Amino acid sequence: MASSCIATHGCVSFGLLSQGPNRFVRVINLVFFALGVAALIWMVRRIGTESIANMIRSVGWWAVPMLGLSLTTLLLNTAAIRVFMRPEQRMISYWRVLVAQLSGQAVNSVTPTGTIGEVLKVTMLMGHAPRYRAASSIIAFNVSVIFTNAGAMLFAIALSLFFADFPDHLNWLLRVTFALLLLATLGTAYLIRGGFVFNLTKFANKLHILSAARKEKIHKRLKAFDDQLRMFGPKREANYTAGFVYVVLARMVG
Repeated sequence: MASSCIATHGCVSFGLLSQGPNRFVRVINLVFFALGVAALIWMVRRIGTESIANMIRSVGWWAVPMLGLSLTTLLLNTAAIRVFMRPEQRMISYWRVLVAQLSGQAVNSVTPTGTIGEVLKVTMLMGHAPRYRAASSIIAFNVSVIFTNAGAMLFAIALSLFFADFPDHLNWLLRVTFALLLLATLGTAYLIRGGFVFNLTKFANKLHILSAARKEKIHKRLKAFDDQLRMFGPKREANYTAGFVYVVLARMVG
């Protein structure tokens, strides 16, 4: 089955995008739940219950504010995902999105790649929102996290170049890193602004990797996905600024 892999934290298959909220989706949810439980049991057995208990005792009452910060981050990330579901966000409650985010985060924490939870979030939301909106909201959230992290890194590198006294070879390395990271961030923003799938298929066609007929077929099939993932520019379907604000606040708290 062909799939569209997003260079963020996840991969969404064409099969999931083409299915509605039916029995197949519920089965996938149960499979991921069983996978998460199995991975959790494996991790606990490997670390050992005594070691886990010792770690909890060593943290002591500091665990309370730590849990509070983690909960705050979770709530802010959930709010961001719901903003990225506009204009259909009223079709699904905040608490359903919270359960999907919590479940996906839990699966990511106990699986090696840390990406399976993203597919779980999509399948959980597909039962209560249009399938393309469910997929695009999770991908938009992950893209916004990448932009936020990239912005923080660019800011830190710029401060280092202006105020820190590094050797010449390290200054050169920082400048190259800054330029590459800035180009990658602007390139990703351009792809999304003009249509992620449209631009990728157009580029693949120019490289003769994809035929013109195949390009048109893919673009026609996923045009709704492209339209919903468009986060920048005048053609976007809604104002997603609040979503970016929530993500920035979540990263600051985290």
